[in-house]
Amino acid sequence: MKQLSKLLFLITIMLLSTVLFSQEEHELKTKKGLQISIYGGYSYRTTEIDDNMPSWQVDYIKGLKSGFHIGTDLTYYFYETTGAGLKFNMSKASNHLNNVTVTDDIGDSYTGAIEDNTTIIFIGPAYTTRYFVGDRGNAFIANIALGYLSYSNDVLVPNMQYKITGETFGSAMDLGYEYILKDNLAINIQLSAVGGVLKKQVYKLSDGRTYTDELEKGNYIGLHRIDLSIGFVYNL
Repeated sequence: MKQLSKLLFLITIMLLSTVLFSQEEHELKTKKGLQISIYGGYSYRTTEIDDNMPSWQVDYIKGLKSGFHIGTDLTYYFYETTGAGLKFNMSKASNHLNNVTVTDDIGDSYTGAIEDNTTIIFIGPAYTTRYFVGDRGNAFIANIALGYLSYSNDVLVPNMQYKITGETFGSAMDLGYEYILKDNLAINIQLSAVGGVLKKQVYKLSDGRTYTDELEKGNYIGLHRIDLSIGFVYNL
């Protein structure tokens, strides 16, 4: 995760340098039509942690709240300020801890490593509006999307491996700024909120067995997170 943070930092510096030291003024060739954006950055899960858990477990779960995401948006602007399209994004987070002792249902104890590798995917139709700043094509962008949200977690505990999956209705909202670099190419910086609530989980054990856990109200799992992204936008 540290290496990823360094890489994202370097990419951010390079992109900002491109903007700050560009000597030419460019205008967007067209303000209608098809636009594609590709982005990535830092993600933070906002779900609350039960403080009644042991301190080591609280710290471990906190480590799972931070991760990264990548995504792409395809938008068709039928008016200069209004469009619709499709949004896709995927976030990942992981954590690992050694020398943890767990006790199973029959009282046997095992000591070893624990590990979680979570993936959350959102895909759905989006509505977009934008407000142009000046006449060069720079613009503030706002998106709202509703669609499908999936969750998976590859789990390792002492003496056992299994996978947890779930799916639910999700939503995503973005607020960003597009700065024209040249011709039809822009850089985009945006803040996003993605969320949904799991009411059911499916466990798949390493021996192939599966079972479903219907969660009770109050024990639902929140998939809400905040994303900070930087990326490129190309107007076709």
